[in-house]
Amino acid sequence: MYATSAVVLLSGGQDSATALAHVLSVGVQVRAAVLVDHGQPTIGGQRAAAQRLADHCGVELVELSTAGLGQLPVLLAAAAQVAQQRGADTVVVGVHGDDTIRPGFIDAMSIALSLGCGVGVSAPFAVRTRSAVAQAAATLEVPVHLCHRPAASGCP
Repeated sequence: MYATSAVVLLSGGQDSATALAHVLSVGVQVRAAVLVDHGQPTIGGQRAAAQRLADHCGVELVELSTAGLGQLPVLLAAAAQVAQQRGADTVVVGVHGDDTIRPGFIDAMSIALSLGCGVGVSAPFAVRTRSAVAQAAATLEVPVHLCHRPAASGCP
């Protein structure tokens, strides 16, 4: 799944917060959490939530801007650059089985980024449902009250 160190894409939502908690719980050294501003209108709330979550977990938050280029391949490549700069070998992303992202895509990006810069990609919940991620969040005691829009939809 991942080796010894990682950066985690952290949007401030439940899925990415749970991915962060998961990798920390299995002993992976998290070198940074990465928030990507790709021009989304919710970036202010996401930034605040991601910072609260990173502070709670004792992880540095790094913000990147890819405004106008907000496709997942670009986000993963940008996070891989941060991972490479910090000596991490994996980018962790909180996509789950109810997302439109297919596990094969994550595998293909992992191969491409491994070949290109020596950094793999892991999606620990890629074949699990959103409700399974919520259960994992509860088990890992993820502070979902710190997430972006927790009252609106249970911390998306």
